[in-house]
Amino acid sequence: MPDPYVHVTPSTFDALAGGEQAPLSPEDDHHVRRVLRLGVGADLVLSDGRGREAPARLTAEGVVLTGDVVVVQERSPRLHVVQALAKSRKVDEVIRSVTELGVSAVTVVAADRSVVALSGPKTRKVQDRWHSIARSAAGQSRRAHLPEVQGPVSVEEVAAGVGDRVVGLVAEVAARTGLRTALMGAGRVADPHEVRIAIGPEGGWSDDELAVFDGAGWVAVTLSSSSVLRTEHAGLVASAGIAALMGWMD
Repeated sequence: MPDPYVHVTPSTFDALAGGEQAPLSPEDDHHVRRVLRLGVGADLVLSDGRGREAPARLTAEGVVLTGDVVVVQERSPRLHVVQALAKSRKVDEVIRSVTELGVSAVTVVAADRSVVALSGPKTRKVQDRWHSIARSAAGQSRRAHLPEVQGPVSVEEVAAGVGDRVVGLVAEVAARTGLRTALMGAGRVADPHEVRIAIGPEGGWSDDELAVFDGAGWVAVTLSSSSVLRTEHAGLVASAGIAALMGWMD
């Protein structure tokens, strides 16, 4: 079984890389010593969440590095999931699964047909939970890069910025263009830096929202010619399809 994989803050990793011993955060210390039940002298792997990782050893006061720092390059192109707010904890499920797959970013959108809405102190609480879920999933999947998790934002905000080497795709049941055609067919971006896929809420994107995406240069795509996917599953299916087409799984 591989050694446990734990993320620390970049500043803590800097101190460790400089040869110092450093304490774990209270949360990580509890996870390592109480949940994983690791004792003093146990081996683990530490990452700063920005691509650096190194073997380490648990001490009574914290951790020390026991080997060289390795820099892991982020996969290319970046995958960015745009997920509409959905009821219950469906967004939690999306963040967890696409983080394990390896996406670079998740942006949550307050859509016209989103059943739930976030405001006030509740927003910060939910955002903290999303970041915690992404961090936990990145550790479980041994990712050296933590995904960016942001939102809720408006459709207008997230639709801007495509073009040049950024491809925007919006999932729409009625679309006739599939992922392969959108990414590999005529008119595609030859060498994209980032591919964004937008997934609507339970009731789908409104006509106004689809018009915003279309006006910003996004391409409407279908994810299945034979079925309609749940919103909490569509992001993972789309991301896996894009990853395969872009060579992640070669």
